[in-house]
Amino acid sequence: MGLQLSLPATAHTQPTLFFVNALYAQELERMGIRPSLAAGHSLGELKSLVCAGVMSLKDGLKVALARGRAMAYAAEKRAFHGGMVAIGSATDPESLRGFLDEECSDCDLAAENSRTQLAVSGPADRVKGLARRVEERGLGRATVLNVGGAFHSRYMRDASNAYREWLLSGEIDVNAPSIPVFSNVTAEPYPSDRTEITELMVQQLTSPVRWRDGVHAMAKQGPVLFQELGPRSIVTSLASEVLQAVHCDEVVGRQ
Repeated sequence: MGLQLSLPATAHTQPTLFFVNALYAQELERMGIRPSLAAGHSLGELKSLVCAGVMSLKDGLKVALARGRAMAYAAEKRAFHGGMVAIGSATDPESLRGFLDEECSDCDLAAENSRTQLAVSGPADRVKGLARRVEERGLGRATVLNVGGAFHSRYMRDASNAYREWLLSGEIDVNAPSIPVFSNVTAEPYPSDRTEITELMVQQLTSPVRWRDGVHAMAKQGPVLFQELGPRSIVTSLASEVLQAVHCDEVVGRQ
């Protein structure tokens, strides 16, 4: 008999992914490589906060587990089946955005990764239909993502309320960041105030990931070597596309 897990997949994947990325960060630290600024995409932002000393690795793992549980149980509570679609290689980004605004009122922009790459969240059936229509109209290449919910959208409000309650319960210690950590919500560095830090962490669940704007903001700090922590180079590729679009000379690296 196989092991029966009682928690939904989302509740397991988030702490697992967090821990894997933490191992990469520890290896870089062992090599004497320390960041001067940091950012992370969605869950990856949590690891950036740990790197900046906002919380300990142990507390970061607690947060990843609480975040995953809140998002999973919120979907179960509403009996809502949400989904996401990634849209890449947009042939006409402005037309694509206009199409999304006009025809997808029950879907939300979940991420703006670059000028030609977006992600959209909404009801699962609507997301599938959206993917089909985007490709039929030649607006881009659409891929329905294998995820457990409509993340970074209005459909995570119940999750954000539960997450806020947990973060304010005193389970973890929150400190001012020792280096700038660029927020997915604002595309600006996290503040030093504990309450404001917590609120940005909560808002991230219902807000689009402003990766494109965040990379622009980091590039303005001066020449930057982007070092990705993780087994793949997804956000490195996105950062490279963003910088090339504005003719920046910053070096983009990978781990």
